[in-house]
Amino acid sequence: MDENNIYNNNPQQNDNSGSAGNNTVFPDPVYNDPQADRNTYGGNGGQPSRGPEQGSGFAIASLVLGIVSIVLFCASINIVTGILGIIFGAIYLVKKYPEKRGMALAGLILSIISIALYVILLIIGIATGISAINSLDYYNTF
Repeated sequence: MDENNIYNNNPQQNDNSGSAGNNTVFPDPVYNDPQADRNTYGGNGGQPSRGPEQGSGFAIASLVLGIVSIVLFCASINIVTGILGIIFGAIYLVKKYPEKRGMALAGLILSIISIALYVILLIIGIATGISAINSLDYYNTF
């Protein structure tokens, strides 16, 4: 049997049983495939579907920076990580990628909370410092 003709629909050439009475015909994989005419582009109007990883780096970066900024809200580093977390989360949400939207939203919220905590801590520190300075001046006058 010729290896190039194993998918030929000619029963005389495709006898794989060894007997003359049983002729099995191999189907042509190109034209007889029942799944050949299915939509291979994901059913979105003929456009190729983008992979699940496209743009997800912004969501992951936003979540990681949000977590880092909430952990380090007492340090000044959280201003940088919080602002970057807000930027990356906003970019991801504006581009409207459907996957990993929750990660971007969580990173955005954590970044906002960490910056708000830092500002509150800064205000309390300034108020305490001013109060301490005023109390020293009060006791030094006597």
